Amino acid sequence: MHFSPYASKFIETTDFIIIEGAISMSLHTISLVDISNDATADQFTAIIQSVIGAKIIAFDASVPALIVSCSDNDLAAVVELLQNSGYCVGALPRVRFYTIKYPLQILLISITALLFLIYLNLAQAAALPLPVIIDPVHDQGAFITARFFIIIFIMLINIQYFFGSTKGPAGLLSPDLLICTGIIIVFLLGLYETIPVFMGINPSAGNFYGETSCLIIVLATALKVCETSHIERLTDSLRQDADFPASAAVLDLDTDEEKQVSSSHLQPDDIVTIKTGQTIPADGEISWGEGSVDESKLTGSFDLIDKAPGDKVFLGTINTKGTFHYRVSAAVNESVLLQLTKLQKTAANMNTDIEHTTIKIVRASAVFTIFSSLFAAALAIYIKESPAFIFSVLASILVAGYPPSVISSARIPFLSAARQWYTCGIFFKNIRIIEQIYHIDTVILGKTGILTEGMPAVAALQAEGITPKVLLSLAASTEKDLKHTLSKALLASSVKNQAHLQRISSSQLIEGSGAEALVNGDIVRVGKASWLKEEGINISNELQMKGFQISKEGSTPIYIALRKYCHGVLTMTDSIKYGSKTALAHLHNMKINTMLFTGDNKNTAKYIADQLSITQYKAELLPDDKAQEIELLHTHGLTVAAVGNADNDLPMLRAADIGIFLDHNVNPAAVSAADIIYPGGSLQRVAETIKFCRYMMKHIHCKLICVAVFFFLVLASIFIFPYYLGSAEFFPAAAATAMTLLGFLVIKIPLFLHKL
Repeated sequence: MHFSPYASKFIETTDFIIIEGAISMSLHTISLVDISNDATADQFTAIIQSVIGAKIIAFDASVPALIVSCSDNDLAAVVELLQNSGYCVGALPRVRFYTIKYPLQILLISITALLFLIYLNLAQAAALPLPVIIDPVHDQGAFITARFFIIIFIMLINIQYFFGSTKGPAGLLSPDLLICTGIIIVFLLGLYETIPVFMGINPSAGNFYGETSCLIIVLATALKVCETSHIERLTDSLRQDADFPASAAVLDLDTDEEKQVSSSHLQPDDIVTIKTGQTIPADGEISWGEGSVDESKLTGSFDLIDKAPGDKVFLGTINTKGTFHYRVSAAVNESVLLQLTKLQKTAANMNTDIEHTTIKIVRASAVFTIFSSLFAAALAIYIKESPAFIFSVLASILVAGYPPSVISSARIPFLSAARQWYTCGIFFKNIRIIEQIYHIDTVILGKTGILTEGMPAVAALQAEGITPKVLLSLAASTEKDLKHTLSKALLASSVKNQAHLQRISSSQLIEGSGAEALVNGDIVRVGKASWLKEEGINISNELQMKGFQISKEGSTPIYIALRKYCHGVLTMTDSIKYGSKTALAHLHNMKINTMLFTGDNKNTAKYIADQLSITQYKAELLPDDKAQEIELLHTHGLTVAAVGNADNDLPMLRAADIGIFLDHNVNPAAVSAADIIYPGGSLQRVAETIKFCRYMMKHIHCKLICVAVFFFLVLASIFIFPYYLGSAEFFPAAAATAMTLLGFLVIKIPLFLHKL
């Protein structure tokens, strides 16, 4: 495929290039994370071949990144195919379409030259001192020549702005093209008015069109520098790498001595020693000692968390007090914080719907501006105004007719919000999530750990045919190798009641139903009554009535079966989490419907729902059942967010429009399924986030309306006042100043009146 020389020149400095001969197709750079060394462009071509017209132009394994040719509308489909194939990707373009080299230096030199130019004009009017060689009192021609060369110098030093203005996204004029056209008109007008002075005709004549053209280009460059630096600063803040120590003190169990090992070489089951003030180099679980850990990098909260044996610790967190040993549970590149940081790096790369809408508005305003300028020029000709008046009005409308930074004004709020989320310990897949949250009307809630504390405890045990201690021993032995909340509760109860664990041959977790194990040659099952009945287990009427009573009181009955008979039922209690009622009240105040989806029985679900004023609930749901229920809600036109915190919630999170994961135990499956991850979050945090996004979107809409109103007021002023005053010489400068001020306000005015 052939590229224009301009496109080839800027292929390394821009993320968005027009392809010559195919206006509807654009180049997009797609960043990739964790790509194998033997990756080739052909394997990516095979992935995206279903997208008509999409083509891999190049693959750079060192970045790594793909350059893909496709239409803007197909970009999201290409990214989704790559994500579904297991790649962590982020699609660019950024907002800016070209790069000015050395922007700050150019701006400072331009401002200095412009100030000197202004001084020359003030010196002539106010009799300020000037070098004799350019003093207009002694030599008017030398004075005008000095002005002319300074103007030319300012134009030349900003030549990149003019070149860059010729390139924009497919089907869209560059945001700077009309401004550059206006600058050129004013400059040529100044040249036209100055030539007679050089020729000795009317040497006393003077104008400020040249100075006006310089003022406009300096203001435009200043706004461009401000815009790009602000966006880059926000984007860079989202791409910070997680900090962790270069080495760690690993305990050698054979010699009982510590040795320094590179953190990147830590492996699961290594024993690491952490002292006061040290940063934890990998995820793991404390085996000895105690500490007080700052987890703010992960959760956004600066509250210190006391850690004891059995508690988890995470890479990047800091031990502020105490000494402990912990067993590494995952390699560094599989740690929670690094997974979330990689997710965050690509989060800001997708464009939002409101950005696409803004581009359409900008396209319409460009057409409107062109026709308005032609109409104004025709009107001035009709009423027989001077050429200077005609071209001044024409340039004024062109300069003011393309609202500056209006595209950026739709993106900067999202980047600001993304940075604030990151600071608060909220991680998300892409920036569009913020926009999608605005449309949520239904929130699906899990029970354990979401509405309840997520720390169930054994409150009672009714045995039948076996002593309670033996029955508890069988249940705890079945669950001892399974990592979930119920197993922890059973193990804690067995220790408390001195029920010794028995040796098991094998065990497995039946997702959404329970667990079974081979204990002393006999099958022991622990779980729901419905599952036990499916397995042909006989449950007595007395135990069933006891289970019914337990569930009516809001607790969860867990049945224990040995061989083909159920020998007891456990009462598992899990208190309602503090703040759940408040969070639900906030959701209801925002007119958001809430529903409870749980695998518990109907009586327990009803009790929890009644306690929290939730009017709708679904009980006894398997993981896939939850996903099917959400698909059914979609058929009714509802926009659904699902909140979960365990692996059995992942199908529900995938099915929802927005999946929200609330837990420290982040794994690759959770990162893939969820759209938002709160490692230290709560339902209250979810409600605050939704409220925040709704406020932000209303603020963006209000800002765009204000920009449009200001834009039309400036255009109306240009149509009215020059004819009323009979002069238009200073209106290009006034229009440029007004629109630049608007641009600075759009970029720099604080977006949020309250913090998340």
